[in-house]
This record gives sequence, structure tokens and C-alpha cells, in this order.
Amino acid sequence: MQIKIRLAKVIEVENMENEHSQNTEPLRYDPSVKAVKVVISLFCSDSRNVTADYYNSKEKVLDALEAQGIMVEFEKLNDPGTFMTAANISKIKEKILKAEARYSNFAANGVGVEYEIHVVSHGQVHRKPEYATQKAFHPEQLEVMNCCTNCGMMHARHAMEALQNFILEAKPTFTVDGKKMHIGTPDDLKAYMKVHFRNHDAPKGWDGDLLTWLEPVKDVRTHSVEQIAKFEKAAAEDARLAGILPRIRTFAEVLNYESRGFHRVDGKREQEDIVLRPIFKDERQNGTKEDKAEVVAPQPQLNPVLVVSGTLYNTRKLIRKHLGSRAFSLAGDTRKDENFGPYATLGFLYALSPDFLNKDATDPSKPGKGMMVVLGKDKEEMVRLLDKIDNDNIVKLIVKHHARTIHHMVDPRQHFRHRNPNIQDRSSPKVKHSRIR
Repeated sequence: MQIKIRLAKVIEVENMENEHSQNTEPLRYDPSVKAVKVVISLFCSDSRNVTADYYNSKEKVLDALEAQGIMVEFEKLNDPGTFMTAANISKIKEKILKAEARYSNFAANGVGVEYEIHVVSHGQVHRKPEYATQKAFHPEQLEVMNCCTNCGMMHARHAMEALQNFILEAKPTFTVDGKKMHIGTPDDLKAYMKVHFRNHDAPKGWDGDLLTWLEPVKDVRTHSVEQIAKFEKAAAEDARLAGILPRIRTFAEVLNYESRGFHRVDGKREQEDIVLRPIFKDERQNGTKEDKAEVVAPQPQLNPVLVVSGTLYNTRKLIRKHLGSRAFSLAGDTRKDENFGPYATLGFLYALSPDFLNKDATDPSKPGKGMMVVLGKDKEEMVRLLDKIDNDNIVKLIVKHHARTIHHMVDPRQHFRHRNPNIQDRSSPKVKHSRIR
């Protein structure tokens, strides 16, 4: 592994291993559990997505559901722009199938196991005056204001151009399938891109130009509707999910960072959300607003840290506690034989380049901290993620050029997935610091 670019500390949470990780071993039936809900939410990587109040409200809502006998398994995925890419669709489907196996003993005892899939875009949206006293269920009920809290991927074309220009200026020579490929011209880059992203569902006949493949977020009001539709189509066409489809419910929402308003736009008025909407409602009504100034500030003023993790659990709290920064999060697949997808690759550049988020909070004209965290639930996963970065030619080039510091964090709480008091471990982490050699 050659990505030891800079010395950085390892932050290791002491042994808190929970035996129930993301495996398929059936869990022991608990007669106190009357229903199981597996909630998988796809949020943007934006560092302002959740606040300290959000986590307090989440615990309150899930505790209340648990008291009613409803066990909630909660997972939050992060990807720039909340695009339902082929990789994200695959992740979500695999999580559903693994959960089916985990809760098989509950199902055998008559406990219903249901799945909620949420796509949450974000922007400065408000209900139009004529809908001010109603809940929003359709995009046309909302209006969008021009604001720094609108999704940065609305300007994705700028990031795509910046990425391609960055590679051309670097003029690298990459090794692919044992052969050298020098990138010196736009045609060289197109030829390489076709090889680099060959496993990421590029359009048939794609010419290798990101601008002809990827799309920006066009309208934050309709974006989550368009993305959840992609998952619905893929799920309906997957024979493995045929018997599970009636128990999968899908939601499309828009989150307003400033007001913390959480607006449904999927049109499914009859479909109740008992987990995510109540979390944001409680946060909005009872939160302390201790970090509202940061939530509404432009991301470059926050010096967000890029976090690459197999699974993300309270990442924001971890990063704030140990590094004093906000988290721009990417959930990375740990298969090192497959490169990061195109949107995730843009996320690396967007988070680390001084042209975007990596600016000094006191002087936006200067580069910021350029910190990156590689977070694993154990050392093995952390090493797999480092290997994946090291094996991805484009991401490695971005990291070597822009990341001033790389922190390697091990957090066994990544194993935590369950609200059942017989399963969970809520103890506080103890932290050790050491040096990578």
C-alpha cells in the first residue's frame, strides 16, 4: 500500500465490538419486538446535513418507537447530490437482502419486517403561500430560493470541468491492466475515462467525457422523486426482491437546512413516515439550535473534513469531537478491485480542492486544512478503504495533490445497527492517538 502520503494519527476507539455486524446470521427472536423497520436513507454528502440536535431527536424518536415494541434498524448513506447510482442501488438492495436473513426468526414468529427507503435532497425550499397551512406532498407545492444552502451538485458541470482540467494539467501516466496510459490530451483522457469507469453503468457508446454522462441536480424539488424512481424500477426488475416488494416503501423528501423543514414530495399522502419525518419535526420544534449559524453558513466557511467510510454512524459527532471540524461524508464500497464511482470521485475533488470547499475559514482566498478521514469499523476495513483509494488512479491523484493530512480512524461502533436493548451498546468511546509510519 503506497498511499502513506503524510503522517497522520490513528484514532482508535477501544474494544466495543458488537457481535451483530452487517452479516446475515439470523438474530435471536425477541418476543418484546412487535414489528421491525429497516430504514435506509440516502442523503447528500454535504457537511451541513445533520446537526447535534438531529442526533438528540433521533434518539428520542427511536426510543419512543422501541417502547412501542418497534425495533428500528437505521442506516444513513451519503453521496454527493443524492444520486441513485447503480452502486447505491446495489448497496441498498444488498442491505435489504441481508436484513431479510437477519430477521428471519422474527418473521417466522409473525413479526412484520418492513423497509423504508428515503432519498433526501436539500435546498432552500418553502411551501408556496397558497399551501402555507398544508403539508407538502408534491414538488409544485414548494418554491426554491437562491441560497448557499442549495445543493452544490446543482453546479456539477463546473466540478466535472474542474476534474477533467485537473487531470490534464497533471499529465499523469496511469497503469491499467498492466499497461501504461499517458494522459496528455483530451482524447487521451476520454480513452482513459472509458476504461476507468467501465464498471459503473456508463451510457452505451459513452465517449469518455464526463459532461456527456453525468447530470447536475436540475431542481431540488423534483430531484429526490427522480432518484427514488430509479430505485423503484431496479427493485421491481430484481427477481430476488419479488417476495419483499410489498414490504418496501419508498419516500422522496427535501430538507431545508435553515428552517430544518422536511418536505415530502413523493405524492404518497396515504403513506405514513413514522421515523424520519418525526426526527426532523422534533429537531425543528425542540432543538437548541446551538449550531444554526454553521448550518446556514457556506460550506467553505466550515473547513469540512472529507470522510470515507464503509458505513457511517454518527460521523459528524465523531469528527467534531476528535478533529474539531464538520464532516463531508462519502460512503465507500470497500471492494478495492472497483474504482469509486464518478459522483464519488467528484466528491473527493469538491471536498479537498481549494477551488471548492477546501478554503481557509478566515480567508477564503487561501487553501484550508485539506483533511481527510478514512474511517473503518475495524482495522481490516480501514486498510481495505486505504487500498481502494490507492488502487483508484484518479482519486489517488486528487488525494496526493490536495489532502494535507490524512487521519485513519477505527470505530467499532460501525458495527452498531440495532435498537433492541438486548443488542445495542451505547457506551462512550475512549480514544487513543498514535502515528502511522
